[in-house]
Amino acid sequence: MCVKGNGDATYNFTLTTWGTGDLTLSTNSGTDSGVITIADAANGNIAITPNGSGEVDISKVDIDAGAIDGVTIGSNAVATIADIDNIQIDGSVISSTDENGAIYITPNGTGDVNIGADTVMVGDNNSNAVITTQGTGDLTLSTNSGTTSGVITIADGENGNIAITPNGSGEVDISKVDIDSGAIDGTPIGAASASTGAFTTLTVSTSLIASRVVKTYRERVSAAGINAGETLLAAVEGYQYHLIGTCFEMGRL
Repeated sequence: MCVKGNGDATYNFTLTTWGTGDLTLSTNSGTDSGVITIADAANGNIAITPNGSGEVDISKVDIDAGAIDGVTIGSNAVATIADIDNIQIDGSVISSTDENGAIYITPNGTGDVNIGADTVMVGDNNSNAVITTQGTGDLTLSTNSGTTSGVITIADGENGNIAITPNGSGEVDISKVDIDSGAIDGTPIGAASASTGAFTTLTVSTSLIASRVVKTYRERVSAAGINAGETLLAAVEGYQYHLIGTCFEMGRL
């Protein structure tokens, strides 16, 4: 059938049904043919249904609304850019199209975000980076999902501690450290490798073992009147002093 519009080549043509029936387009009287069906009535669908394993081939399309379900994008020809709401996927870059827009990766419920890479870099190029929690939770660093792993825990809250806890008999190895305040409790200092030490106050609760000549209480012992080579056996605050030159050797009584 050939339909012409009143002999005018620019005449718009309308093909419609007479009444409320659907309009169906097909070939071969519908036998072994794909079908386009325009359903009658308000909000009616337009169904484009290829026959068998046939496909709907559209060389160029602009979809402004609706839904795309169960579809692989780029299986035959790669899609170069995908804009989804305010997210753009371009090559290996996922970015926000909003000015200074944030990107949120939010799993459902108790799900986690797993990054399958051996190196994860954060921060803008050449800028300081911050890793923090969303809210008041503590930040924990570990390996192997926390199984047989040492743990670094940064506790949330004012005056919160930072706990560095090795696993089992493991140790915290620090090649260089500068401790400006706080306390070191229950720990031998210089047990493996001795070095120098400077103290304003040295308090001993049990004993003090000096491997070299010390000068503590020199003025007090000198005032007691001992001479070079002599030993003062009287207790001077619980210690025995032996004068060697101008220095005193000290030993516990």
